[in-house]
Amino acid sequence: MGVLQVSTAITLKRLNPDLSIAIIKREEKALVPCAIPYLFHSINSIDKDVISDTPLVKLSIDIYIDEVVSADLENKVVRTSKGLELGFKTSSCYRFYT
Repeated sequence: MGVLQVSTAITLKRLNPDLSIAIIKREEKALVPCAIPYLFHSINSIDKDVISDTPLVKLSIDIYIDEVVSADLENKVVRTSKGLELGFKTSSCYRFYT
């Protein structure tokens, strides 16, 4: 999960608080990419360079630690490697790689 996904989810939720949003990410913790060079000089710890889930949780955005293995656009269902099936309402499904 990257900063783009977080900011997009937060913006959508603020525009429509009733919207149900789910983020599926492979790892529990994700690094802030632009801060990686600072790890060696000033941050000194990977734990300080992690994208926080807190803003997403506060807005009731669902977070799943998993990986999407297929997206059925006709039936509007996304399937994950752990067997989870999530439906979606939009006419398109976008998969972000992080």
